[in-house]
Amino acid sequence: MPILLVVGGVTFVYSTLEAMLAPALPLIRAGVGGTPSSIAWVFTGLLLSGAVCTPLIGRLGDLHDKKKLFLAVLSIVTLGTALAGLATNVPVLAVGQMMQGAGLGLTPLSIGLMREALPEDRVKNGNAMIIGTSSLGVLAGPLLAGPLTSVLSYRWLFWLPFFLLVALIGLAFAVLPESPATAFVTPRGRVDWLGAGLLGGGLLTLLLGLTFAPTWGWASGGFLATALGAAVLLTAFVVTQRRLASPLIDLRERGRTVFVVCAVSFAVGWAVFATYTALPTITSAPATTGYGLALDTTVTGWILVPSGVLAGLSAFAVRPLERLVGTKALMVGSCVPILAAPGVLLLDRPSLGLLITSSALMGLGIGLGLTQAMNIVVTSVPASRAASLTGLMFVVRAVGGSLGAQIGGSTLAGDVIPSTTFPTWSAFTTMLTVSAVVGLFAVLVAAALPRGSAAVPELAEVRASV
Repeated sequence: MPILLVVGGVTFVYSTLEAMLAPALPLIRAGVGGTPSSIAWVFTGLLLSGAVCTPLIGRLGDLHDKKKLFLAVLSIVTLGTALAGLATNVPVLAVGQMMQGAGLGLTPLSIGLMREALPEDRVKNGNAMIIGTSSLGVLAGPLLAGPLTSVLSYRWLFWLPFFLLVALIGLAFAVLPESPATAFVTPRGRVDWLGAGLLGGGLLTLLLGLTFAPTWGWASGGFLATALGAAVLLTAFVVTQRRLASPLIDLRERGRTVFVVCAVSFAVGWAVFATYTALPTITSAPATTGYGLALDTTVTGWILVPSGVLAGLSAFAVRPLERLVGTKALMVGSCVPILAAPGVLLLDRPSLGLLITSSALMGLGIGLGLTQAMNIVVTSVPASRAASLTGLMFVVRAVGGSLGAQIGGSTLAGDVIPSTTFPTWSAFTTMLTVSAVVGLFAVLVAAALPRGSAAVPELAEVRASV
């Protein structure tokens, strides 16, 4: 199906682009004359803009022709990629990355396009493809970055995806369907700019606080002020969304179901980033620490391969598994690997086998958990709300990932072996236990998934929405 080819291609190229940058960060820093702190905006800028833009893009996709919006967002990402490739200083690079951050909104748009154009079974296959190709892109990025930068300038990490994105824009223009007229039978409503401002401001404040918390200190006035500001803004957002006739994100629409999938997304984000913070630290630490394996970066990269492979493969197993065990049972079961991935590292001092097992479990949780969460959203809410609610799910995942990475990193940095820079095993135990508790939270919340949450809305309900 052409629409699946476009969606899968865009997802893979975008994921690979961002995943290639981390291994090449020293080369990029030298190329733009950045410092270790300033170059962090390569990722911070992308995350911040993505968190702010994704809900807004999702709601615009609910109200307008998704094809035109998809092409507009993809064009912004492509221009941002070119700008980053041309950058000779950190500010220009950061702007290019922030433009690329809008690409996080392509996922809810893709789901909305598929929901309008494809039958339910094809939509579920498309959801699996999005998670699968995204996971394979995350895996391919680090594996490609080394060989590519060994023969070409680091700028080709941007230029090769740029050329592929240009080709995908042409393909998308040719094959993507326009939103059918029946999608807008009733008045389209409006964009809730107040809600967009409250949500964007709250997320921006929260993520800035999390970004700088390791430098400021978790008990510092700066972090506490940003945390309080974020709490006030996000609380105001929730209150307004429940009162407006045409909110940015309709929290009244299957609210319990949406809460469950967002909780699972949060847990996946937290556990993934926390575990991925722990694994490279353990593998690179010397044996004198009592837990380190003294492995080089190449071996560390291969330890993470099972995660990407299993995430990609397990995503396509969701549909047959759902038919076999049911929607709710699969949602609960998909959260178990999220709990087990950090949990197995607590069983004994690390070994290569335990690390590979943890990596594989994490991939299984990503593939099953996120795909099933997406399936539940797109089959339990009206088509006119699928894009915005899916966007919310991915924003919550990004927030969970930021919390997992920053709190996990601070936990490791706060308890080091005397006269070294390496964390104690006690610090790892604390970090992994917290991650396992987050995974347990996801299991318990998934068990509260209401029955019938995957029922497809009737056409009348779809038409009466917005």
